[in-house]
Amino acid sequence: LNGQNQPICTFLAKGPPSSTVTQEGLAILMEIITFASYPSRLRKLTNRTRAIHMVEEGADFMQVYEFFREQGFEMSQSYGNASRVFRGSVPNGLPFTKDLSYLKGFIMVYNYIQLAVRKGKLEQVPLLFCGKTTLEDMRTLRQLVDEGLVVAPKYLPEQFRDMNALAAWMCFSNFLNHLSLDRIEADYSNIL
Repeated sequence: LNGQNQPICTFLAKGPPSSTVTQEGLAILMEIITFASYPSRLRKLTNRTRAIHMVEEGADFMQVYEFFREQGFEMSQSYGNASRVFRGSVPNGLPFTKDLSYLKGFIMVYNYIQLAVRKGKLEQVPLLFCGKTTLEDMRTLRQLVDEGLVVAPKYLPEQFRDMNALAAWMCFSNFLNHLSLDRIEADYSNIL
């Protein structure tokens, strides 16, 4: 909706193919921070990424199918996942890599927000929602907003309406990432 509300830069309503990674990354981030995602969904995404890597290293359809079976997927799910990896390719062709955009985009968007918090540039974060954009467009978008050519997003997900709360969450997340799980496991050995 924000892209459709742009009076001048109407191109933000329809993103170019290059916006896929950022847009899919935002979608995964929203799934996670709204608690709409679940472990099996994230496992599916990571396993598809691993399967794509296998194909890039020379694995064929049956090897990818067996990989999914080893990960605990049913036969039909394994076949569907393997088919998805090879979608649109010839029998010995390269994998279909759109599934990489989900995790790559999530990592890139998450890191962008972390860096915006660290550098005190929280005003940049809502620009992710101006329309269908890429991370590489963020500086330009900031300039266009400052010049009045792009309208700041009217609609923001609830988690992005309070930048201070988001910054606190990201700082705490960063802190938790630096804790040693081995040490925590040792500390909790008597209670878990």
